[in-house]
Amino acid sequence: MKKILSIFLAFTIMFSLSACADNSSQEDTSSNITGETQTSNVSADNILIAYFSYPLDDGVDTVSSASRAAYEDGSLGNTNYIARLIQNETGGTLFEIKPEDGFYPTDSFEALAEQTQNEVEDGVRPAIQTSIDNLDDYDVIFVGYPIWWYDMPSIMYTFFEQYDFAGKTIIPFTTHGGSQLSGTVETIAELEPDATVSAQAHTVSRNDVTDAASDVAEWISSLNLSE
Repeated sequence: MKKILSIFLAFTIMFSLSACADNSSQEDTSSNITGETQTSNVSADNILIAYFSYPLDDGVDTVSSASRAAYEDGSLGNTNYIARLIQNETGGTLFEIKPEDGFYPTDSFEALAEQTQNEVEDGVRPAIQTSIDNLDDYDVIFVGYPIWWYDMPSIMYTFFEQYDFAGKTIIPFTTHGGSQLSGTVETIAELEPDATVSAQAHTVSRNDVTDAASDVAEWISSLNLSE
């Protein structure tokens, strides 16, 4: 019982509300992190929006529905929702980083919390069942993920180990419950040393996701993606 309570409290902290601004950036310490995202001759066909989003089932996500957002005629994971807003602004192609079927539990908050914590502790690399077949077509890669246990989900490490983004510009975005970027921009820069990683990463509190359209539009405009 104490173990379950501990897991629940830790996960609650992870999804707690943030009182800070959501589009904060982190200190640039890697040589391939750039403060300004300025890419010439980029069209919608050259933009990929890769994201990992994993909502729990309706009625399960008891911490103020932290992982889901209403979108048009359905309900999507928070990061999926932000990815669609980015697509609306850029015309880019969506790509879901999808784990093997049934890998993560969706019907138990505590089970998901415990499994993801064990992944971090054990260095697990979950398999991805989807693949990018035409990576050479893309110059700008938006990469989105929730913050779990103050880091990217372990499946994101699989993603960056699987693909070489040399010569491309990576623009991270996250959804969070208080942890904002959690140093993940620098982590991505380390995992992809031959890519340019934008310090203009964007992060959205789970409490602000459904009202994030104008904020995302303003952020995309500030990136100076030239067409």
